[in-house]
Amino acid sequence: MAAAHRKAYDYFTLARFSDWASGGQRLQPLALPAWDPEICIQCGKCAIVCPHATIRIKAYDENLAQNAPKTSKWMTAKGSEFQTGMAYTIQVAPEDCTGCGICVDVCLVKNKKQTQLKAINMVPQLPIREQERINYEFFLDPPEYDRRLVRLNSVKTSQLLQPLFEYAFI
Repeated sequence: MAAAHRKAYDYFTLARFSDWASGGQRLQPLALPAWDPEICIQCGKCAIVCPHATIRIKAYDENLAQNAPKTSKWMTAKGSEFQTGMAYTIQVAPEDCTGCGICVDVCLVKNKKQTQLKAINMVPQLPIREQERINYEFFLDPPEYDRRLVRLNSVKTSQLLQPLFEYAFI
């Protein structure tokens, strides 16, 4: 039956519903968000809308980024909110993301070379799952941003705080 309706649904529509439970087990999403640091403006909206806090943002010393796995992505932190020499990373927890795609929907940035892409895009999860698991393990290592330096009235900086509720699966 699914084969008969395959053309009626696009890949991303299916990915949004791919975390439905079946037989008491949660299925893995078909797609995960992938961050493009080349065009990101560091607004933090992707992290604030993530319903399970699986998209995390961290600013840390650039020297620590030199030890990152080859597939890990980071960029220099932009803005007066950050000290000089800070790296900035948006990382997805691949084991906990439901693949809902809300982060992509709210992303403000469009890639000028490929206008269908944004600074965060849904990509098939199978080819990137293992590397993202390794990247996430590295992401957890650098210390959290100093809470005293965070402006709580700004989406950009408030998302640097470690979430107090995360990965809310039942």
